[in-house]
Amino acid sequence: MLVTTTTCTILLILLKNVCNNLYKYSICYDDQKTASWANIRNFFKIDQKQRFRLAPKLTSRHLELPAFSQMKVKLVPCRSALLSIRKAM
Repeated sequence: MLVTTTTCTILLILLKNVCNNLYKYSICYDDQKTASWANIRNFFKIDQKQRFRLAPKLTSRHLELPAFSQMKVKLVPCRSALLSIRKAM
């Protein structure tokens, strides 16, 4: 699969939109399960205390958005992973 700049940009924008919606609303999946921004905050708090972190590049800046603002594409948590995949290809 060829990962181009356009493909990477589209994926980043989609992820940004998912993050913005998750920040505002809870998302229901698999009939009874819900995902919310509080789940991500809880993960971050637990992960910060670990010696070997699962998400070492995730910072409080990613999670604490000012009032009436939306996440920018440069703050999408997996942006660096997508960019490195593109470079590797």
